[in-house]
Amino acid sequence: MAKKRLFDENGNEVKGKLKKPIYKRVWFWVLAVAVLGSFGTGGDDEAETTTAADTQTQTTTETETTAASSESAAPVAEEPAPVEPSFTIGQVVNVGDVEYTVNSISTATTLGSKYSNQTANGVFLIVEVRVKNNGQKAMMIDTNLFSLVDGEIVYDSDRTASRYANTDESGTNLGFFLENLNPGLEKTGKVVFDVPQSIIDSSTKQLKVTTGFFGTESALINLQ
Repeated sequence: MAKKRLFDENGNEVKGKLKKPIYKRVWFWVLAVAVLGSFGTGGDDEAETTTAADTQTQTTTETETTAASSESAAPVAEEPAPVEPSFTIGQVVNVGDVEYTVNSISTATTLGSKYSNQTANGVFLIVEVRVKNNGQKAMMIDTNLFSLVDGEIVYDSDRTASRYANTDESGTNLGFFLENLNPGLEKTGKVVFDVPQSIIDSSTKQLKVTTGFFGTESALINLQ
């Protein structure tokens, strides 16, 4: 019996036993399936890792945005307004280079003489004040240096009533009326305020004194 001749896939005669092509072998396909499976698993892991990283980044950004919004929405604490020092009747009060002392307070409904006088719309509050210039230059003193306050209510001095309160029998004005006061000198006069009876009765009324017409320093003197 003649020996069977073997040929390869290209038609060439093969001496000996014919080997199967590698793609027809079982172990090749087992290995291929295993490799493809590992690639599929690796891709899923990478996708899961990327998604987790994106989620963490988004969460961090949202947290930072929320924190920033909370900080911007937080109310800003306001600084308390400066409190002016307060003093009492008879106490020496230094405001800048000016020294004030309230000697006494009194009331009246009419000021002046029977020939020339002024009647209050309410009640005249009369404050006797001593003023001393401790500076190195002359200062202008006038009733405008003073105001009467009670809480947030402010009363200006009554210039005409103040002149009546400071005029002696000879007609000489002894009060504060646009007068220069030289360094080291002092003067006592009366400042008058036309106010309602409720202010006369108030236990919180105060005389506000300043360093001058454009003075930035001031103090409060309790008038009780």
